[in-house]
Amino acid sequence: MTSPPAQLPDETLARSASLPMKPAPVVLTGAHVELVPLDVARDVDELFAISSGAPCQLGARRVEAYDADAVIWRWMFRGPYPNVVALAEELSGKVAAPDGLPFVVRDRASGRALGVATYLSNRPADLKVELGSIWYSPIAQGTGASREATHLLCQHAFGLGYRRVEWKCDARNLRSRRAARAYGFTFEGVQDSHMIVKGDSRDTAWFRMLDRDWPRVQAVAAVAIARASAPTDDVRALIGELEDELAAGYSPEQRHGLSLDALFEPHVRFFLAHVGGAAVGCGGVALLDGFAEAKRMYVRPTARGLGVADALLHRLESTARDAGLAVLRLETGDVQHAATRFYQRAGFRRCPAFGAYTAMAPSSVATSVFYEKRLD
Repeated sequence: MTSPPAQLPDETLARSASLPMKPAPVVLTGAHVELVPLDVARDVDELFAISSGAPCQLGARRVEAYDADAVIWRWMFRGPYPNVVALAEELSGKVAAPDGLPFVVRDRASGRALGVATYLSNRPADLKVELGSIWYSPIAQGTGASREATHLLCQHAFGLGYRRVEWKCDARNLRSRRAARAYGFTFEGVQDSHMIVKGDSRDTAWFRMLDRDWPRVQAVAAVAIARASAPTDDVRALIGELEDELAAGYSPEQRHGLSLDALFEPHVRFFLAHVGGAAVGCGGVALLDGFAEAKRMYVRPTARGLGVADALLHRLESTARDAGLAVLRLETGDVQHAATRFYQRAGFRRCPAFGAYTAMAPSSVATSVFYEKRLD
């Protein structure tokens, strides 16, 4: 006989009964962007100007005429829009939606509009909401505006007591899929033949972030990851500390980390992680034939538990995906228990020896443990 399901806490159930179907309007302010509830009469002319394919400029950044369909609208439900009136009609529907709230994302320094992001498909009874109908002008793409806006929307939703924030996109929209992962969302799968959009069949990729994920995502957001182009003092110090740790558990022939020079070969990308301006970790990825391999992952003991390893791994995964590689592999040691637990939590699974390891003497790989992860 099975036990009855456990009830959620009274506080959680109270929130699910009290939150409104239409999210309450609020201004969300970050370091570089501000999200303001969309007002069609006030905003539509500016939004059309930055999304129509016409040249646009923000400070010293200028974008010449572009293909609006390819750059912004191809994977959206509608668009591009032939004129301001057509865009106004679309935005009015978003504003009037009984379960949604669209925002204009603005550059704080200039006050200029950068794009639109929306709470939609709000289900307060289930404490879940979706982030969608998101688009940015090319003047904002690649500036970090989308990342900060998404962070602010998630922060607000979880602060209200939501348990789940969803992100969905056309499965062919690789840019959106990469963004979801980079922002901390977890891929849940693809729903085939989910919709018919613009006369075409759409398979939908589903992502989610849960309230229990949010502390980790916040921690990762505080970590700055930058590519290293040469063996600086920070690089040498971190690799030296890693070597000292490995030397305590493995013989020289059982340590397979890349040398300092090898970390900067053309097929390797090597990164440093900083918290509060101080270098606290490192990691590299070798882009090989048919797969990528993570190398020299290390976080200083004083920085462990701050999301540094997650931030580094996210960068290695996104670098491999951007190179067109669908598998990330790694070799670690059998006494690196914290590392193996981390990789398993991150979705890695045990696999046989691969690449150059298959030709090594058995004694060289006797302590090796091999993992791989599909980068869907």
